[in-house]
Amino acid sequence: MAKRSKPVESDVLNLLSVPGLSNFSPWGLTTLEHKYQAAKTHDPHEKTHIMQAPSPQDAKKRGRKATLVPRWEQRKISVMANLLREKFAEGTDFAAILLSTGDARLQEQNTWHDTFWGICTGECQQGPHKPEGQNWLGVLQMERRTFLAAKTSGAANKA
Repeated sequence: MAKRSKPVESDVLNLLSVPGLSNFSPWGLTTLEHKYQAAKTHDPHEKTHIMQAPSPQDAKKRGRKATLVPRWEQRKISVMANLLREKFAEGTDFAAILLSTGDARLQEQNTWHDTFWGICTGECQQGPHKPEGQNWLGVLQMERRTFLAAKTSGAANKA
């Protein structure tokens, strides 16, 4: 069967609707959001302050005030990719959740106008507009899923 070149709406999955895929989901004693925000700074006091935030929302707020590491804007995608590799490590429950999304196009659909990590639905403080965004979080999760699926199918072929 031929694969469609452009996904239809049913092929899109809002990663915020799947427990475990959001950066705000519990991960061990913390969240990926805590770790990502703490990675923004080399200052040990700021790192601790961010990691001790009572919620991922608070960690994000604290991270916005952190002293950024040099070239943060150039590094932030690779930092996120490394954290996603750690969270969605082979054989973990998180990897199974990610694999369970199949071939769906993952999007962080949001209403707070994050057009870098997600796709703003157009229903935000900016006023009504067409959905827009680069969706880097979705892209990186789909890349990780592709890697995990290849490893899984490779292991199955060896058995």
